[in-house]
Amino acid sequence: MTATTNRFANYEIDTLVGEDELGAVYRARDTRLPRTVALRVVGGDLARDPVTRARLNREATLLAACEHPNVLPIYETGESDGRLFIASRWVDGESLGDLVAARGPLPAAEAVAIIEQVAAALDAAHQLGVIHRAVRPSSVLVSAGGTTYLTNFGLARRHTDMTGITLHDRLLENYDFIPPEYISGAETDTPADIYGLGCILYLALTGEVPYPRPSSAAKMYAHLSGEIASPQAVVPSVPAALDAVVQRALAKDPAERQASPAQFAAEAGAALRARGDGVGAPAPRRRRRPATPAAPVKVPAAAAPAGRAERPARAALAERPARAERPARAERPARAERPARAERPARAERPARAERPDRAERPSYTVYGRELERRRPRSRPLMALLAVAYFALPVALLLALVH
Repeated sequence: MTATTNRFANYEIDTLVGEDELGAVYRARDTRLPRTVALRVVGGDLARDPVTRARLNREATLLAACEHPNVLPIYETGESDGRLFIASRWVDGESLGDLVAARGPLPAAEAVAIIEQVAAALDAAHQLGVIHRAVRPSSVLVSAGGTTYLTNFGLARRHTDMTGITLHDRLLENYDFIPPEYISGAETDTPADIYGLGCILYLALTGEVPYPRPSSAAKMYAHLSGEIASPQAVVPSVPAALDAVVQRALAKDPAERQASPAQFAAEAGAALRARGDGVGAPAPRRRRRPATPAAPVKVPAAAAPAGRAERPARAALAERPARAERPARAERPARAERPARAERPARAERPARAERPDRAERPSYTVYGRELERRRPRSRPLMALLAVAYFALPVALLLALVH
């Protein structure tokens, strides 16, 4: 790379993105093709180290074999001016660590959506027999469109790799996300990546690392035997079921963790759906607004169908008398012009009850010591006629039946 042209191999360097244990990462432009790439350049002693060369070649080989939408693809590997380089796809976004540093704790639904994509990439790598062993926030890139990519496979190894070319001291440079079995010198396998998934989900939910300690020795001791603060204790809005999923992934014993990244993602998603935070849950139904009636369209009389021309058109409503032309309520005879209630014959002009014959003057008789008013007797001829009809009618019917 020259200082004047800022050019390296077939790439023009734009800006320095970051540095890790393998060197510097630049945003560069490929001069042969109109595309922007992420260019990792390794120089100095590492470039001359045969172990580092083998690691970089293996990373390129592993990523080329893993065709997954969440694994960052590699375009080219090579050497120029005594330095090794790897050119991969450029992602317009930021790492998960930078995202949490800028925004703080992420909503549970957003954090789980990111982790599900990382777990899918890890699961695809595990199916090829590849263990990442460096799952950390800097290895997770979140694009502006929401797609998440897993990078930094330089520390990865195969199950069958017995060469031990992964450098122990360089893996220990980041103590916040290292699995306890690696610190103790035990064999690292799939549970190591599960532990890394638990660490980055803990960071996304709380904005803190699982074991915030002041020194590297204290961090290693905490990973081995320290007590972890539950995510819900740090951020009360974290669901209890999701809290349990994270704590299981961060278990000291690898056998107590989830069996695979796919199982970890499934448990996290199920814990979120159990609380109804939107992952996998049906969207709420929106009430339909009543349709706005369209303005009436005037149809010419010539265009109207036959038989309807004689009917009044809708526009003829305007010819009707307006409400203001109708007789107002004030023109109707007022209530005051009607005969007043006082002009009607008063109740006092009617014959008073006192002018009627007194009740004592009416004939009466006494029954059981009570004086009762004698009622007017009914007509005796009518009573006699009813009695004759009562007895004569059955006899006449009987005679009619006999004869």
